[in-house]
Amino acid sequence: MGVIFILAFLQTIPSSLYEAAKVDGASPWRRFRYITLPLLKPIILLLIVLKSVWAIRDSFDIVYMITRGGPAESTQVVTFYAYLTTFKFLRFGYGAAISYLITLIILVFAVVYMRLVYTETLYAETI
Repeated sequence: MGVIFILAFLQTIPSSLYEAAKVDGASPWRRFRYITLPLLKPIILLLIVLKSVWAIRDSFDIVYMITRGGPAESTQVVTFYAYLTTFKFLRFGYGAAISYLITLIILVFAVVYMRLVYTETLYAETI
């Protein structure tokens, strides 16, 4: 899915930027480094955040369906631990606290993403 997003963003880059860089004598590497990569930075950061959130969320499904925590809890991840604490051991408060910590970790990823993209956008508007 990330490839589709990147390809869609690549189509939005004006070809005039590449033509101007080619006229100025920029090599293909420099065109990629100074034109393509900076314009793809927001979508790359968004994909990193989304994939991180999905990895945290989807790790529960895999562990639950395949190993149920594994032998001697060797494949237990934090989301599965929150599930066990809440529904198997009936420690609802502790399970909710673990879930809130997971949410805070995801929120930190999102805030870092917003800071990086907002800084880049703010820089582009001041030029």
